[in-house]
Amino acid sequence: MAFMKLKPLTETLRLDKIVDRDNLPVEILSLLEKDEKVKYSFSAVRDYVVITDKRIIIEDKKGLRGFRRSFYTVLYNSISVYYIDVKDFDCTINIIINSGHNLSLNFYKPIPLNDMFEVYKYLNNKIL
Repeated sequence: MAFMKLKPLTETLRLDKIVDRDNLPVEILSLLEKDEKVKYSFSAVRDYVVITDKRIIIEDKKGLRGFRRSFYTVLYNSISVYYIDVKDFDCTINIIINSGHNLSLNFYKPIPLNDMFEVYKYLNNKIL
């Protein structure tokens, strides 16, 4: 039996705010293609997750002042395993990519639980 260690793509993202496309940072908007549509976007204190019709974009700010930033793109066809874990009113969508990286998107109140199931259904439609 083979054992593969899953490496986290980013630190745990604690998403607690829904963000409109108009309020996304310029850096993320510049990464979008002209015909790419933003379906869902969330933010943590200083990190962002944008789910588009083509991919998932993550901005991960590091350091005390957030000057070091990493931008990750996860294509839907590179996702091998994904699942949702619900605890009370919070939920986590875990995504494992073909390269062995693990991505944990933790959603906390005030984001409604119904919205998380919509995101999960959207991932179902894009991946299957």
